[in-house]
Order: sequence, then structure tokens, then C-alpha cells
Amino acid sequence: TINAPSGDFYPQGGCFDGKYYYQAFINRDRVNNETNNIDRIVKVDASTGKVVKTSGDLALNHANDITVCADGTLLIVHNNPNRQNVSFVDSETLTLVRTEKIPYAIYCMDYSAEKDRFVLGMAGGQDFRLMTGDLKTGTAYERTLRKATSLTSGYTTQGCACDGEF
Repeated sequence: TINAPSGDFYPQGGCFDGKYYYQAFINRDRVNNETNNIDRIVKVDASTGKVVKTSGDLALNHANDITVCADGTLLIVHNNPNRQNVSFVDSETLTLVRTEKIPYAIYCMDYSAEKDRFVLGMAGGQDFRLMTGDLKTGTAYERTLRKATSLTSGYTTQGCACDGEF
């Protein structure tokens, strides 16, 4: 169990890099549809369970999912209300590096080092797509990998995970 930062924070996306677990916590802005959420990232040593670092206040909206990029930077999926925004956070300092707008509205994202590809969960359903490791799209990555079926429709979407086979 990871204790939330003090205040009115609750957990959202998280990921594991092999040594540390990173958990996003949000203080939800219910008045403005999460536009002004206050987010914090907590870094935990997985071998001891001890909190190593807690970020300052970050503007990551719903912080629905986190993945670790090839360079060790954390990529945070904003989701609501800025579904095309992803932010890069330094995994050591837990400070914001930059925010980018990608061409898809997404709710989750994971990185495969084996393939140097991201898998993205498309907002509003359970469809998935691919992007290159440098967040570029192209003909081979525009296709939908999986379409929702009656067995997956209607469920709440959160995070995703992938491996070399996706």
C-alpha cells in the first residue's frame, strides 16, 4: 500500500521500471472538469516499500496512466479533459520535462523497449493503436490493433501493459 500525499489525493495511473514503482495521485478539480487538478507522483523503492520521493504539484489532469520511456523518463497520459496530451516527467527529480499533444485521444499508453513502440488505448472504447518510440505515426501505425466487442464494451477504461508481442 502506498500512502497518498497529505491532502485530498487519490490514486490514478502507475507503473514499475524494474526497481521503482511510480504512482500518480490526483486532487480532483470537480468544478472545471479536472482542468485544474493538482497531481503528484510518488516514487517507491519496490524492494523496501519505502517512499523515495514525492513530486511537487504537477498539472497532469487525470493522470490516467504512466509508462517508462526508453531513456527512463516517465510518460504520463493526461486523459480527461486533455485526452491528446502526454507529459514527460524526469524519473529522478519527478519534475515536468515537457508536455506534448499527440494525434490521438487516449486513456492509456505503454512502451515496449523490445519493439521501440508505444501501444495506446483509444479514448471512448477499448480499441488500441501503435506509435513509434519517438511518438511518430505512419501508415503501419495507423491501424487499429483491436476493436471492442460485446465482451469489452461498457467497461471503465484505465491502464494497459504490453510486452514484445503486445
